[in-house]
Amino acid sequence: MRHKKIDCGYLFRVQEKNKLLAIYGILPFLIPESHQSAALLLITQINYDMLIGNLEMDVNDGEIRYKNAIDVEAVGIDTEIIEHSLQSVVAMTTVASELFGDLINNQDPAEDMQTLLTELRQQSDARTFFLPTQFVQ
Repeated sequence: MRHKKIDCGYLFRVQEKNKLLAIYGILPFLIPESHQSAALLLITQINYDMLIGNLEMDVNDGEIRYKNAIDVEAVGIDTEIIEHSLQSVVAMTTVASELFGDLINNQDPAEDMQTLLTELRQQSDARTFFLPTQFVQ
């Protein structure tokens, strides 16, 4: 996991009656209306294989957040559980911030999945490189 400084908001939501705890990581920027169709397409594809948690977008303002929730009644609660849950939220929020940051920096994002993923992969590859060596990096 790469650690990057991003100015995200984090929110703990407790439903005492149902004994549920949800932790949200909220991206520090909004998705403009012109990019929301592409963002929803991307969120749908990401959520498809996600085992724990999910990405959500508020279509009223373009806010994107990652949510991880646990049933406290079933698993209990202690600092270790909260720590691990928060770690996963921070990690996913960091990845989502980079991915959706790339999306909004794209002037005219594609609205078909294959083209959109190719465009985002090219943006990611443009800032990431590996030097060929004989050693494992």
